Amino acid sequence: MRYNSSLSLAKKFFLLIITNTVFVNASYAVLDIEITKGVDAAIPIAVVPFKYQFLDDANSLDEKNIKADKIENVVTLDLYRSGLFNPINTSKLEQKPVDIKEVNYSYWRNLGVENVIIGKVTEIKPEIYQVHFDLVDIYNIPSNGKATSGSSFVSKTYEVSPKGFRKLAHHISDVIFESLTGVKGNFSTKIAYVNVNWANPNKVENYVLEVADFDGFNPQQVVISSEPLMSPVWHPSGKQISYVTFENQKAEIKTVDLITGKSKLITSFKGINGAPSWSPDGNKLAFVLSRDGSPNIYVLDTTTKKIKQVTKGWSIDTEPRWMPDGENIIFTSNRGGSPQIYKYNLRSGKTSRVTFNGGYNARGSVTPDGRTLVMLHKRDGNFEIAMQNLATGDVKTLTDTKLDESPSISPNGNQIIYSTTDNNRRILAAISLDGSVQLKLPARQGDVREPSWSPFL
Repeated sequence: MRYNSSLSLAKKFFLLIITNTVFVNASYAVLDIEITKGVDAAIPIAVVPFKYQFLDDANSLDEKNIKADKIENVVTLDLYRSGLFNPINTSKLEQKPVDIKEVNYSYWRNLGVENVIIGKVTEIKPEIYQVHFDLVDIYNIPSNGKATSGSSFVSKTYEVSPKGFRKLAHHISDVIFESLTGVKGNFSTKIAYVNVNWANPNKVENYVLEVADFDGFNPQQVVISSEPLMSPVWHPSGKQISYVTFENQKAEIKTVDLITGKSKLITSFKGINGAPSWSPDGNKLAFVLSRDGSPNIYVLDTTTKKIKQVTKGWSIDTEPRWMPDGENIIFTSNRGGSPQIYKYNLRSGKTSRVTFNGGYNARGSVTPDGRTLVMLHKRDGNFEIAMQNLATGDVKTLTDTKLDESPSISPNGNQIIYSTTDNNRRILAAISLDGSVQLKLPARQGDVREPSWSPFL
């Protein structure tokens, strides 16, 4: 959010944020993930090519005319892109075990590998496959020195059609990631964002609200408009997204059902209708209205349909986000003279200031454990992503670029996705909460902004 004073209140509000249908395939908006920084001591791991067995004489998915991603390839990329794992090149391996009893512990230790993933995919009936994988800890050698079915750190079996290979692969990556790190994986989650496509030489913008898998695959168009779309936010169920639209030549908040593609109007008051945010239980929606003058925070109870005003006054109060306890809302306000982040307690009705470090802090959200505030922080004239320890007040800047915006926290609290500028284009980027892992997610076409990370699905 940037403060300005030359446009009408509603247009001003949303232009500041910018600087800060049923699914249809949208191949032009595929996001390409590239690691720009990983941990120095990434865990060496081997994802051995799975064995594929078919009911007929085919030897490969291509021969079966199946357009599906090999599960082990997706898992390898997932683990690599996490920045915490360093999968070895398996193309020239002398040993490629499929069964747990074939694992030679000495061989893998000599390669410097700590964990090995093996698996097989067996067609049990037409278009139905049984997928089995084992995660083996190479340094947890059985007492008799021989691998057995009980030697696996993790051993799982699934049934799936080829269309579900990629989704299953992300799930397997989640299982592996959590088993080895103790943190729930994000690989099966999705990302919503607004893609602004410059459609012609006159630079007429088409705004598209899209949803893609964590790795940028399977982008789907959700809403298409010639007017601005912004501030997408997921419902905790993962089945709906609320957003702001100017489709009717005024600011409105709508919610789109991701199964039917139908949008429902939530608010359409005079002036600002913006910055929606769902409560953790999905029963309340906080947002910003200026129907009584200055922008203030309101809360809609979706059960009673009643709207309650929670902040009052002539300051600009905006960008509400629920804290994990469901009893507090953090928001941005200029009531102290510069944009800072405040907390409102729904039970007591009291407001307290949260940020004191620096002259500009906005777009705040809190990690799922309630311990860390993630925000947009201005330092030396640059807008960067920063975090604040809510217990100590210590602030750490995570990025060092000039124009970072719209931070959104992953459901496991381990990463932050945000919008930034790269080669004069708006792209998405991600960074781990400790700053050790950084990714870029540029789209093949268009400017990408306003990312929102889904809940666990």
